[in-house]
Amino acid sequence: MARTSRQSSTSKQNYLAATSLGSTAPKRGVSLADQIMETKLRSEQAKLKLLEAELPDESETKYTRYVDMPPPTPEDEAEFDREFQKLLNELFDGVDG
Repeated sequence: MARTSRQSSTSKQNYLAATSLGSTAPKRGVSLADQIMETKLRSEQAKLKLLEAELPDESETKYTRYVDMPPPTPEDEAEFDREFQKLLNELFDGVDG
C-alpha cells in the first residue's frame, strides 16, 4: 500500500515523542498524558531560557555606585561645606527665633 503525501510516516502513537522538544525516543510505560506534561514542561523551560537571555546584563547598570565614584574636587567640597553650613544656620536660626 503506497502512502499518500497527506499520511505521516510517524504513527499517531509516536507523534508526541517525534515532535517533542527533546530528541528522545518514546518511553515505554509512560502514559500519553505524562508525555504531554513533559513536553509542556520542556516548552516552558525553553521559554524561560529565552526570557532570561533577554534580561539586561548586571554589569550594564544604569546608576553608578557610590564606591565607584571619583573623589570630589576641592571646589566641590567647598561648595558642599558652604551649602551645609547655610542649611544648618537656617535650621538653628529658626529654632531660636
